[in-house]
Amino acid sequence: MITTFKLNISELDNDFIDAIRKIFKNQDIELTIKASGNYSQKTLKAKENAEVNENIVEYSVQDFEKMAKELEEK
Repeated sequence: MITTFKLNISELDNDFIDAIRKIFKNQDIELTIKASGNYSQKTLKAKENAEVNENIVEYSVQDFEKMAKELEEK
């Protein structure tokens, strides 16, 4: 059985988990999380650019850590 749920991350709560438990009872399941929308398209475009060495942006480790921290705080 394959089931797709589309929801906002704010909707991911215990009620949602309980609903999944009821649907699949005692079965083993596999969860795959994928961001919807432009994020996925931007990631694919960035991969294509990297493959042909275009539009490359370089960051230091410190810059990366700073950006990661800012994203975590959102």
